[in-house]
Amino acid sequence: MTRLIKQYFMPNSVIGLLIGTLLTALNSNSPAVNYGLSFIFSFSIGTFAHLFAHTVGRRIKMRKPLYRTLGFIGLLALSGCLGTLLGAAIAVTVFPDKWRFEQYVTYLIGFNLFITLVVGISATIYDRIRGKYEASQLALKEKEIAQRELEHLRTQAELKALQAQVNPHFLFNTLNSIASLIPENPQLAESVVEELADYFRKTLTLSQRLKITLGEEIDLIANYLEIEKVRFGERLEYQIDVPEALTSWEIPALIIQPLVENSIKYAVTQNTGTTQIFVRASQKAGALIIEVRDDGPGLPESWQNDGFGLRSVRSRLKYAYGETAQMHVENDQGARIRLEIPVNATKNEADGKNRL
Repeated sequence: MTRLIKQYFMPNSVIGLLIGTLLTALNSNSPAVNYGLSFIFSFSIGTFAHLFAHTVGRRIKMRKPLYRTLGFIGLLALSGCLGTLLGAAIAVTVFPDKWRFEQYVTYLIGFNLFITLVVGISATIYDRIRGKYEASQLALKEKEIAQRELEHLRTQAELKALQAQVNPHFLFNTLNSIASLIPENPQLAESVVEELADYFRKTLTLSQRLKITLGEEIDLIANYLEIEKVRFGERLEYQIDVPEALTSWEIPALIIQPLVENSIKYAVTQNTGTTQIFVRASQKAGALIIEVRDDGPGLPESWQNDGFGLRSVRSRLKYAYGETAQMHVENDQGARIRLEIPVNATKNEADGKNRL
């Protein structure tokens, strides 16, 4: 009903009012007669136009532009002629003293044909302009989509390149540890090799993904620290504090690993006493907070130039989340590194899809 009012009653009512006002200004008949005749012809012609638009009109829209234009003008002309004849017949019945069929009908048909020609040409021009505009908008939208897709692919390639550099970084450090243990304690070295094999079995599939859950990353870090603890013995202690509620949230794969390696490199190896490493995660102010801290001597002043691991973490955060994610590094009774990742970009969705 609402659609019928918008497409049929409202347009014809507006046309009837306009023509009735014009007739009242030019004609000596009473306003009631002028408006009555105006509405009769408006709704008579509109009825045929509405009928043709919902039957033949849909087929015409599927034709080529030239045939669509000719078909549109033909429907308007046919609607005008049939509507004029119907309106004249009704007008003779309603206003027998004010309307003479043979006197006005020929004039009105000619007038309707003229209006049809004007409206048809105007509508054709409008249709062409609108078609070109819509085509240009579609082309622009497709170009924007293509650019976003290219940017997405470029980001994926850069993320994978950075991640590929992280995995060998950990492997080389661990192999160096094993090499240093072989002369002194072969059995311990063999144990570390087994731990390393177990670690890489777990990372075989995870390293192929751009994102993993926080729980998966923490599990790998625990394995890594156990490997290093075999190497350093009592010189290394660690604590991992990650609430169970946060373990299902997604983060870039192996993004915490370089931070822990950093503590091993700059804290544990530089300290002859016991060094503690703390790994914590929490939620605060709409962000996932991941913190890796140690009680060693702190980072050297040249870490921004020499520390590949931290640079890779900062770069991967930028590529994955833009400026919404942050990494803060400070020396406060040891090194403290804090990652802040927007919660809406980390929470694992039900469909399991990674978002970049």
